[in-house]
Amino acid sequence: MPAEAEMPPWPDLIAEMGELREQVSHIDEDMFPFTVPHLAATPDQIAAAEQRLGHPLDPQHRSFLSYGNGWPDFYLGSSLLSTEDLGQGPNWAKANQVLDALYEGVDDPDVLPPRADIYPFTVSEDTASVFVFWRGSELDEGGHTVLWLPWADTDPMPNFFEFYRMVYQEYESELEADDS
Repeated sequence: MPAEAEMPPWPDLIAEMGELREQVSHIDEDMFPFTVPHLAATPDQIAAAEQRLGHPLDPQHRSFLSYGNGWPDFYLGSSLLSTEDLGQGPNWAKANQVLDALYEGVDDPDVLPPRADIYPFTVSEDTASVFVFWRGSELDEGGHTVLWLPWADTDPMPNFFEFYRMVYQEYESELEADDS
């Protein structure tokens, strides 16, 4: 059995993202509201989410949730779902409505992974996009592939950490653009 992949240092990464989010909020509070993650999920909350989903959470996501149990308005109006949202409730229903509409409207179903192999971890109030884990993908450094659906010009991200890093880099770019 392969050794478990080393998980990212989530407490440090969450603190750094919080500091960056605070700085970016000064550019445009409506576009970049300053938000922080919810308190850490308990092992029982994580187990309950996995029970509702009927499968284990992505390993990196599971690790993240044990430090930050969801994050409102995390990126472009999308919130990271909490353990209370995963598998139930209005946020879960909205994210799945977006996915179901996408799958119903696609001309070539082979361009998407099988619907049963993905699950959302974000929800947006304003857009018809969602970030999902592709459970059928190979683990990459302890996490499954992340897709931004419907994608037009974005590549899949190897795992949740790379998704998180992409968001961080986007916020850094906003700060740099504001400084120029």
